[in-house]
Amino acid sequence: MRKIKDDSEGYVFSLDLLLALIPLTILLGMATADMDAMFYLTQEGVYQSSLQRVATDAVSALLETSGTPHNWEETGNPSVVGIAKFSDSAQSPIENDVSSAKLGGLNSTNMGELIGPEYGYFINITTVRTNAPYYSIGTYNNSAQNIARVERLVQLAKFEVVSEGTGVRNTGSPRDFSSPPQPFQTNVRYNQIFDYYVLVYHDTITSARVDINGITIVPPNEFQKKDPIPPILIDRNILQNQTELRDNSVLLRQVASAPGGSMDVYVIRVPKGTPSSEITLENARPILGRFVMYVWVK
Repeated sequence: MRKIKDDSEGYVFSLDLLLALIPLTILLGMATADMDAMFYLTQEGVYQSSLQRVATDAVSALLETSGTPHNWEETGNPSVVGIAKFSDSAQSPIENDVSSAKLGGLNSTNMGELIGPEYGYFINITTVRTNAPYYSIGTYNNSAQNIARVERLVQLAKFEVVSEGTGVRNTGSPRDFSSPPQPFQTNVRYNQIFDYYVLVYHDTITSARVDINGITIVPPNEFQKKDPIPPILIDRNILQNQTELRDNSVLLRQVASAPGGSMDVYVIRVPKGTPSSEITLENARPILGRFVMYVWVK
């Protein structure tokens, strides 16, 4: 009897162990089946984190530095590109304050050097107040599997006033004004990537001329029209075109007006190819913008 009892206890123990192993086996099987999915999710997370770091570092370089050298937009040959304005007084970049000259100088070559040739990019800038499109570089890739996105608030002006003379008036005989407005600088590089326009706003000015480097850009008959004077493109052949930046003179000549008449003159620098319909003084005033950069693997 004792032997049978001992054997039965062993039998019960073995059966209990078998029953306990069944759910454990099921769990191990489920874990094995999900291993590939778990590994994929982990790998995907690491991959996305790495892509996000590339995008974040690129935005920091663009918006927190002026590039190397800090005046790279003059030559178009940066070691590292950056688009923050450079303060000559502080000898340092002004973070998140975008230079229109540097922004206009961005191209696929220096962006590729910044983020690496294996990555694609798209930069989109909109106005904070109305969310209206303001500036974009690159082409968004809808088919990319993973896209990193980085957003910053920036201050920028779409165009830049490089010379201005406001409140110019004359109630006597026609006279010339050489200052204001002030000279503005150009070189070979600037003439390749920018256009320059003259904007004139006037009230009862009867006659005047706007000369750039001694060449008349706005003739007297423009002031006889009732409609506002449209933006007038300055022919690049008139502008200084050396390797170094050099001054272009701006002269207001033979200004004549009725009593109380006045005029404002601006020279506006815009990215080459900008439609003249977009060239307004409003677009040359700084605004708060939303800077968004997207990065993906090509």
